[in-house]
Amino acid sequence: MRTVEIDEEVLDSMFEHIGYLHSLVNSVLALLNAKKPDEWLTTKEAAKILRISTTTLNNLKVYGKIPFAQIDGRIMYKAQDLANFLLKSKVTKK
Repeated sequence: MRTVEIDEEVLDSMFEHIGYLHSLVNSVLALLNAKKPDEWLTTKEAAKILRISTTTLNNLKVYGKIPFAQIDGRIMYKAQDLANFLLKSKVTKK
């Protein structure tokens, strides 16, 4: 096993980011839990809850990362599917 040294400031910054991501996921899940699991959401509503742009949400839809339905010509997302997406998503480094 290899030992890696990390500067204390870098480690503190990492913990801050982890804390932020944890609170962000919890707040988004709380918003989703306020919805009924089978409730349908518009693209704007879903993007707002996920805290992403509608363009990013569309890309997730196009690449099959998030389920959707077309209802009366409108793209809709189930609240439960958004929650499942968040729970399955992984944070990756840039």
